[in-house]
Amino acid sequence: MSRFIYVKEKSLTPSLTSKILEVYNTLCVYNDCIYNGTNEFNIPTVCNVLLHTKNYEKTNEQYSFLLKLRQKLGAELKENFYKYLLEISTQNNIEYNKIMGFNINFEKNDYIINNRYINTNNIVEKEHQFPEIGQTRHLRICKYIWFLTDYNGEIQICNTKLTPKKGTLLMYPISWVCPVIENINKGTDIYVLYGYINHHLKQKN
Repeated sequence: MSRFIYVKEKSLTPSLTSKILEVYNTLCVYNDCIYNGTNEFNIPTVCNVLLHTKNYEKTNEQYSFLLKLRQKLGAELKENFYKYLLEISTQNNIEYNKIMGFNINFEKNDYIINNRYINTNNIVEKEHQFPEIGQTRHLRICKYIWFLTDYNGEIQICNTKLTPKKGTLLMYPISWVCPVIENINKGTDIYVLYGYINHHLKQKN
């Protein structure tokens, strides 16, 4: 399964990851309606909240930064996703054109910032596909993770073990045959920015 895992180191610069965490931590303290009692937020949702918050200079700066960040992440994600498809096709003898027909909407991604710190080790994630919704079937193709800090522990995807550094982008397929196990050192903050790439398949009438 390692041939289905995509890793790009230094996808985000150290200065950008630091700025993301600065804004994240500031907003989590500043506004409970953004933080919502959890340790994560959805960047588009936060942008919408800031848009309707009483304006002052600092809020405007954060709103502007998050909008530019979404554009940056979208461009980086799109570029690397197609490189990922090219690697998969090359390594698995699949015609590239046959896997290029995905109907992907990168602009509507959530870009969720999350602190992976939990008091127990051996976190096991089971990813599932989206169910059918109306006349459209939403299928999760893969999950992506940007590591905003060094991963103080080990993340295992199938038989592949990784300890990603800050700024690394990781992609892997969403499937029950591709379990993810995280072994995080206790008491460690591990910040990530993650989301899903979805295939929107219109049903035939």
